[in-house]
Amino acid sequence: MLSSKLLRSLVAVSLIGLIFGIAVHTSQPLHGASTSGSPAVTVVNSSSQPVPVTGTVTGTITGSVSVSNTPSVNIANTPAVTLSGTPTVNVGSLPAVTLSGTPDVNIAGGTVNVKPPLVSRRIVYAGSLGPGDGQDFGDFINGPIKVSTVIINSSNDITVYLFPSNTIPFEGNKASAMNLSVTGGSAHVINFQIPIEAKGLTVTNGALLAHADFTVDIIGN
Repeated sequence: MLSSKLLRSLVAVSLIGLIFGIAVHTSQPLHGASTSGSPAVTVVNSSSQPVPVTGTVTGTITGSVSVSNTPSVNIANTPAVTLSGTPTVNVGSLPAVTLSGTPDVNIAGGTVNVKPPLVSRRIVYAGSLGPGDGQDFGDFINGPIKVSTVIINSSNDITVYLFPSNTIPFEGNKASAMNLSVTGGSAHVINFQIPIEAKGLTVTNGALLAHADFTVDIIGN
């Protein structure tokens, strides 16, 4: 039989060994199960707490998309673009713009510059008028002209009347014509931002004493 003193010593040694073993075991780091490759991770968030998305995104996106900076956007195809509301659109370059159909275009402000097309027709009229005389040149050769430029050169003051296509160019119908009054002594170049379609012209000399030798150059399409 073991003495009580020896028994207590054995119990104490056993307790010390047990405590030491527990301490050594709990001090070791925990290792998860090792996996090879890149396992898929699925994150499920509520719609009120979406997950930020970065990089290249493919597929269909539903809902609203907010862009916080000003990146460059390249569109590979030619989709239809609809602007709702009244947004501001800034165009950095000067691309060609084609409007199909017959839409209404409203311009709220700014300057509109319309360049006339390249001219393909030109007629020069020359004459000499006494004081108070007029000369009716009738209709243009080969029909009406969309006049973009008129060059008038006269020795004295004269008035040139351009008659629209829906009028008859004769002396008593000047009220419906566009009159171009010029002073004599130098050439006058008159350009139209939007070509005027005219069918003929008349020239008058309103002076009481002066004689007028003139040329009228009609340029258009």
